[in-house]
Amino acid sequence: MTSVINDAFRTLRDPVARAEYFLEESGIQPSKQVPPELLEEVFDMNIALEELRAGDEAARPQLIEARERFHNMREEIDDGLSELFARHDQSPDAAHLLSIRSALDRRQYVANLIRDVEKELNVHASN
Repeated sequence: MTSVINDAFRTLRDPVARAEYFLEESGIQPSKQVPPELLEEVFDMNIALEELRAGDEAARPQLIEARERFHNMREEIDDGLSELFARHDQSPDAAHLLSIRSALDRRQYVANLIRDVEKELNVHASN
């Protein structure tokens, strides 16, 4: 029983795990769409990634800067999740859960962008 309680505590303490748990329990599915506010950023990043893959090291500083922006975005989203949960805790309703879903979708997308940038920077650093 202690193991179950410890797992529950860890889930509730981690904003991402907590969000996933509450959304799953409410039957709210993740979105597969790119957050519209990130479209231009993603387009620019993909161009820079292609340039780096083609051997253009001039794209590296742009990608390093993008990686930092994405890390900052993820931190802002994490802070926002805490705020959204505080609102949900005060007044549980579907609108709060949908806001949490949106933030979590955005976070996952940003995490994927970080992963992609870091992968290419690491691959091309060792070449």
